[in-house]
Amino acid sequence: MRIFAALVVLLLSVLLIIFPDVLYNYGISGGWSWTFSALSHWIGIFVLSTVGVILLPFQMKKIYATLLKITVVLALLGGYFFVRPIYQGDYKKADRELNDATNSVLTEVLAAKPGFEGVICIASPGCPFCKIATRYRLKEIKRRTNLGVGVFLAAKDSSAITAYSEETESPELDYFLVENTDGMNQMSEGRYPTFLYIKDKKIIHKWSNDNLGYPALDWIESGME
Repeated sequence: MRIFAALVVLLLSVLLIIFPDVLYNYGISGGWSWTFSALSHWIGIFVLSTVGVILLPFQMKKIYATLLKITVVLALLGGYFFVRPIYQGDYKKADRELNDATNSVLTEVLAAKPGFEGVICIASPGCPFCKIATRYRLKEIKRRTNLGVGVFLAAKDSSAITAYSEETESPELDYFLVENTDGMNQMSEGRYPTFLYIKDKKIIHKWSNDNLGYPALDWIESGME
C-alpha cells in the first residue's frame, strides 16, 4: 500500500511536468499573486516528489537511499526546468522609474483614449517576443485586473494592427497607431517589447524586453504601492 501511494504521488509530480501550466492558470484565475502562481508548479513538484520518495522504500544502505531520493527529486525539478526554464527577468520587480509627462507615446495614447491608466506595450509587428508577450502576459493582465491594457504598434498602417491582433488573438486590447516614431524610438531605445505603466497622465515606470517579471505584475496590480 505504501509503495502504491508513493507511485501515485510521484506520478502526480510527473503530470505537473507534462502539464506545466495547470497550477499557474488555476492561480491566475483564482486570484493568487502572480509570483506565487508562477512558483506554484515548482512548489508542487518539490512537495509531491519529496513525499513520494519518503514513502518509497529503498532496500539499500541509508546513505545510498538518501542520495537516490535526492537524485529523484532533483531529476523531477530538472525535468520541469527543461520544460519551463527560469529566465533572468521572470522575478524582477523594477526596471526604470520615469514619471514622464511629455513623451509623445503618452500624448498619443491619451489623445486616443483620455484617462487611460494601465500598461502599454511598445511592440514591433515582426517581433516574436512581442507577440508572445501580447498573447499571454498582456491578455492575462487584462483578464484579471481593471487596468487598461494596450499595444503601441510600430506601424502606421491599420492593416498591420488588424493582422497583429488576429495573430495574437487579442482583439480585447487597445491598439494605438504610431504617428510620431521619434517618441516611440526614444522610449523603447530600439528594444522590443518595452512596457510602460501609465497613471495620473504620466509614464510612471518602464520595463524593457523580458524585465516585466511576476513581482512587477503584483506591484502594478497593487497600484505600485
